[in-house]
Amino acid sequence: MRQDVVYLLMFFVFLSLAISLSNPPPKDIIEAEEGDLVEFEGICVYSSDDFSIITDGKFSVPVLSGLEVGKAYKIVGVYRGEAIKPRIIEKTEGEELSLVRVTGAYWVDYYPYILTPKKVKLKFELENVSIGEIVEVKGVFFGTKLVPVEYKSLGFLSYPKDGYPFEFTGVVLYGGNPGGILWMNKSVRAYLPDNQTLTPGQVVKIVGITKVSGDYISVYARNFSVVDFAKETTNIEGAKVGEIIVGSCRVSRVFLEYLELECLDKKVFGVKGRVGDLVHFKALKRFGSYLCLECNLTAREDMENSICTPQIGKVGKVAGKVVKVSKNKILVEFNRCKVSVKLPEGVKVREGDYITAYGVFSTYYDKPMLIVYGEEDVCVNYCS
Repeated sequence: MRQDVVYLLMFFVFLSLAISLSNPPPKDIIEAEEGDLVEFEGICVYSSDDFSIITDGKFSVPVLSGLEVGKAYKIVGVYRGEAIKPRIIEKTEGEELSLVRVTGAYWVDYYPYILTPKKVKLKFELENVSIGEIVEVKGVFFGTKLVPVEYKSLGFLSYPKDGYPFEFTGVVLYGGNPGGILWMNKSVRAYLPDNQTLTPGQVVKIVGITKVSGDYISVYARNFSVVDFAKETTNIEGAKVGEIIVGSCRVSRVFLEYLELECLDKKVFGVKGRVGDLVHFKALKRFGSYLCLECNLTAREDMENSICTPQIGKVGKVAGKVVKVSKNKILVEFNRCKVSVKLPEGVKVREGDYITAYGVFSTYYDKPMLIVYGEEDVCVNYCS
């Protein structure tokens, strides 16, 4: 009986030795030879049909099986032809792997990448992440691309950062391409793609890569959309930059590229007229000027003769007979009202001439005087 037990124990010992010798523990793949059993943990960076590649960031090896890109696996199998023919495939969390961590802005332009602000190419696009969103990505590099294993969103930037994407929403102050938009009381220069253009007065949303240098901000847009139009107001004095003022007043000065209106404190672009013309305007207020978006004129010829009712600082029309001519001015009379008129150089009149002149009333020795700026603002004798 005792001898039978001994034989039985010896049988199990030899059986265990046989099993252990026939199933040796897997080898490290770096030391493996053809036909060895190996174990390798890594991230799948490529997969097509029954062929995949996994890497731990230092070493890459083909696996003769279809796997999911971006997932971590532990593979046990036979090493043949510098590839693993798997026996066991187990998904893991990749906790044993040394993953690279990259933090930056998510961007897609022909291919997905992370801006740090340098470009880090990604193997594939990130799900549920918006363009321009700050993300933290963990993964491994395969060639020049980072294969994401896990990632999380960190939100959006609250202020533009050089080399990073940002979303701007504001009123277009300067049209064209590049154009200028109002953002947080700053003018941002916007470069649009594909020969698109901005229209003044529109409220637009622009997403693009920013360049920041001191107070200067520019954005190279990936896309933009029109979301509204600028607010209109009749409160000329209280209007803010980016608002459209609505009103009427007369032209006080004429320059080559712009006008001055008696009710506005800045240059007015986008409209042509003569001193005295009445301008009915919808004008966009900018930092140093106004831009006419919709302007109509009433001709100055309909203006009443203000020789008897001059208002200092206001545009006026003086029509009457020249009763006195001196070096710098003339005296004009109509219906027993008299007023001095300063004519521009080059305009010659004589006593007895009948003139019509348009200008701005000022004072000369505490008395009203009409200042006429251009020859085209004076008509002598044959005036309609």
